Amino acid sequence: MSKSKHNSLDPQQQYGIDTVRLYILYTAPPEQDILWDVKRLSQVRNPLSPLLSRSGDVLQQPWPTSDPLYLETPDTLELVVWTNNKVYGTVLVPQQVAQDTEQVQALVLGSKLGQHLLGYRTIKKAILFHRTALINFLKEEQPLNPGC
Repeated sequence: MSKSKHNSLDPQQQYGIDTVRLYILYTAPPEQDILWDVKRLSQVRNPLSPLLSRSGDVLQQPWPTSDPLYLETPDTLELVVWTNNKVYGTVLVPQQVAQDTEQVQALVLGSKLGQHLLGYRTIKKAILFHRTALINFLKEEQPLNPGC
């Protein structure tokens, strides 16, 4: 076998097209000529072979299945409670009630955290954020000396 008679093995058939492409790209910049060396071609193939052996045809892969556990919506929602734009804790709220501001406000005020934070104070406004599951209570600050 010789190169002059063109009866040698084709590197694409022997090593694969991916290995030949990587050899061409990593050996020299595109504007320079490269010296073809079969020994160096096998050096490119060695780290590449585990990667190529793991990959399979995409059409042969099974279709992914969904886990029903992740598709279930929970019955309760953990709602973050803010007071005057500061985080103070969380309260569990039923999922059906989570969209109604008045019902959520009543549930939070009935909880232990709500009694501690807002038990005797007047609330100016309650803002319920549906997307992020949080409620912000804006309360009126009590004066330090009520006799003034």
